[in-house]
Amino acid sequence: MVTANASAEAPGGNIGNLFAMRTWHRSPHTMTQYLSLLPLALMGFFPLSAHAQSVEIAVYNQTGYDLDSVSFGQVQLGRIPQEGVLHKVLPDGIFMQGDVPLNAPAAAAAGKPKREGPGPCGTKSRKEITGRYAFDLRIYEADGAHRFYWVKHE
Repeated sequence: MVTANASAEAPGGNIGNLFAMRTWHRSPHTMTQYLSLLPLALMGFFPLSAHAQSVEIAVYNQTGYDLDSVSFGQVQLGRIPQEGVLHKVLPDGIFMQGDVPLNAPAAAAAGKPKREGPGPCGTKSRKEITGRYAFDLRIYEADGAHRFYWVKHE
């Protein structure tokens, strides 16, 4: 019968000790300290910036019409019922001019064709990549023509 000590010894010396597992005696607090560092280590592999950097907008339809195909710039919002509110997350951020989006809104309203707003003027504009914003979508009507515009929601 071969014992554990006998099998660990070899002709060239005690090679078995190279493979022996070593038992470290540590306090129970040491393991808690290592586990408390685990979330920090995981944050390096899974950055929070993917979700944290986005803009949330709320658009309040105050035109008096049901709106369809609402958009501004490259952002497609879709349908907003009369006196309704639409919430949307914009992961790429939003260009702002003052308190409202840089691009003018466009929409199709009952019996009114969808008209693109004027092109953006970049004077004093900035890109917001985080935050929550609320806007009123309103309409100006005169002489058979109409134009949609933004107002900061109060």
